[in-house]
Amino acid sequence: MSRPRQLQVITARDCDLCNGLLARLGPYVDSGQVTLELLPLDEHPGLRAAHLFRVPVVLEGPAELMWGRIEAAELSTVLGEVGAS
Repeated sequence: MSRPRQLQVITARDCDLCNGLLARLGPYVDSGQVTLELLPLDEHPGLRAAHLFRVPVVLEGPAELMWGRIEAAELSTVLGEVGAS
């Protein structure tokens, strides 16, 4: 099995898009394809100004992979199919 991709997700409180994304990322985490670090805007003021109206945002290191309404099809395009590692 290859090493999991280490992703960071910028989230906001009471964000339906964030909650949906985290649910769709669950199988990737469960399969060991990715690890997640959550970055809540309330706890990271430096991110708030840049991303307040763009959450959720998925980062891999310094690279922004995707943001906003992220559906399963976009996840599979960027991360591959669940279980395909």
